[in-house]
Amino acid sequence: MREDARKIEYETLELLGQTVLFTCLRIDRATVPDGLHAYDVRHDDDCTRIMCEIAPHIMVNHWGTVLCREQIELTDNGRRYITEDDYSYLGDEVSLNEYMAAVPKMNAETIAIRQREIDKAIAEMQRRLKRADLTPEQRQSLQESLEFLQSADAEHIEITEEAMEAFRAKKAQEREKECVQ
Repeated sequence: MREDARKIEYETLELLGQTVLFTCLRIDRATVPDGLHAYDVRHDDDCTRIMCEIAPHIMVNHWGTVLCREQIELTDNGRRYITEDDYSYLGDEVSLNEYMAAVPKMNAETIAIRQREIDKAIAEMQRRLKRADLTPEQRQSLQESLEFLQSADAEHIEITEEAMEAFRAKKAQEREKECVQ
């Protein structure tokens, strides 16, 4: 039987550099909220209660399920082998809602990946700005998007439509002040 992810309590673990939720139960993936990733955990064949593998689904030697904000990088065969050095129990019990409400802390690998994505987007926008067929409105929009990304702090910025609109509104106010002066 698979459990509703929203209705159970979890233990917190530090796993591969991120704080995750752990339960010994099997979770119904349809109940996992958007923005979270679910993985099953396998214990060792000697049943010594040592986690040794993470995968989307584990059938034999199922130790539990983890939910996390960041995807776990798996090998080409869709698994990730872990050792005792890759995880530690933090000792807290939390609900899914409490975990979701907490501000996520990104590990260095995630920040670096995010920064590379921002750098790629900046390069693409700079390339597009060189096009001669842009209207003034398109050019201004691209320039504002470029400035937004150039000011980005990969660890803290929320790259959403709402954040971009807030940035554009701020830029519009700055332009209006310049015109008045």
